[in-house]
Amino acid sequence: MQSILKKVMLIFSFGVLTSCGMFGENYVKPQIATPTTWSNNQIFNPKNTNSNFALASLAWWQSFDDVELNKLIEEVLANNNDINKATINIQTTQALLQVVNDAWVPSVGVLVGNMTGNFPPLLTNETGNFAGLNVSYNLNVLKIIREKKLAKLNVELQQAVLNAIRLKLISQTAVTYYELIAAHDQLNLCQIEINDLTDLQQHLKKQFDVGLISQLEVSKNQEQLAALESKLPQIQTNITKLQNALNVLLNQNPGPIAVTTTLSNVEIKNVMPKNISSKVLEQRPDIIMATYNLKIAAAKVGVAYSNLFPDFDLILPFGVENLGGLNGSNFATTAYWLALIQGTMPFLDKATYDSITEAKSVNKAGAYAYTQTVRAAFTDVDNGLAWQKNSATTLAKINEEKIATEKTYKLAYSRYKLGAISYADTLDYKLQLDNVRGSYDQAKFAQIKSLVNLYQVLGGGYKASNGFPLSRE
Repeated sequence: MQSILKKVMLIFSFGVLTSCGMFGENYVKPQIATPTTWSNNQIFNPKNTNSNFALASLAWWQSFDDVELNKLIEEVLANNNDINKATINIQTTQALLQVVNDAWVPSVGVLVGNMTGNFPPLLTNETGNFAGLNVSYNLNVLKIIREKKLAKLNVELQQAVLNAIRLKLISQTAVTYYELIAAHDQLNLCQIEINDLTDLQQHLKKQFDVGLISQLEVSKNQEQLAALESKLPQIQTNITKLQNALNVLLNQNPGPIAVTTTLSNVEIKNVMPKNISSKVLEQRPDIIMATYNLKIAAAKVGVAYSNLFPDFDLILPFGVENLGGLNGSNFATTAYWLALIQGTMPFLDKATYDSITEAKSVNKAGAYAYTQTVRAAFTDVDNGLAWQKNSATTLAKINEEKIATEKTYKLAYSRYKLGAISYADTLDYKLQLDNVRGSYDQAKFAQIKSLVNLYQVLGGGYKASNGFPLSRE
């Protein structure tokens, strides 16, 4: 028995040493230079080369200082079904990793049966019954090592998938929440305009009754009033859809979503990221996923090559047996054991070589996919910077217009009080202000959306813990 164990250990040692030296990793990460300048650079500092900047752990949405938004994101990350499924996928790949680890453990089975034949000294032209255990061990050292590496990479890939889902859900929740606020603002503003047009309509009818204006002016105002009233059901439907979209993210039944603020009250001055390294793009989950896919493709090359490595089998049955049957005249019960060591290696197996060729091709394709993902990330960020910059400029211009229109209306109202202009003219100025306020809300929402998008394309916030730490390292 000791000699057998020595042989097994010798074979095992040979396999380990050979597996470490044969068919090394074929993983080569494509070298892609990160842009040092951007056409709309507002956040990157070329002197900052710290790729460990904790943007992924930054709970940037807290900068909006909105309790309802913080609560929504926390509940979405805790209850969303896509996150639940991704978590199960991680557990599945962890179980598959354990299956690979179990390959190092021999299997033991129970043997019970009857034998007939000429197998000296166990049986000599006799029948016999036997019972015992069978220890078997199939060992391809290189294949087990490679498959373990592959299984670990799959676990890490699924973690990156989970992070990508978290990143998407954070942005989706924030955008939908502020779109809901925008819809409520639109509903309130629409109702204000309807009230103003209704007042104007009553005033115009009085003027028409005394012959001061024509029916054309009355009809024109009535047409505008009817057009606004027709928008109310559409806005209310949109509010319901947005509430239900948030409820789907929350994994709960349809119902109202609390809105306690307006777009004009949303503070966005401190939301913009500043002074960061462009290397933070390496933390984007899609780039991390592309990296792991490339590593997995390289690992599969190693697994394909491992099929050329010998399989070693150890078979060790042992137990008790008798000759001649239970009632035989030569009944005797003795202990038996048998040790069998064999090695098999593919010689003319075209399918094995074809699988190696296929794995190499997939590995090459993975390099192109990785490069494409990184290039797309650069484009996303540059587009995001341009969007944020231009939306900020648009909002500033419209805000100037809103301030000027508010002053004009106040002046017109004062002149109306003094009898210098008519009530109809005063309401016209009020309606102009209502329109500008609507444009301002649209521009404000566009800038908020651009900020959320910017953090998404930068890969910000998906690692924030349950406490949502607000850190700006």
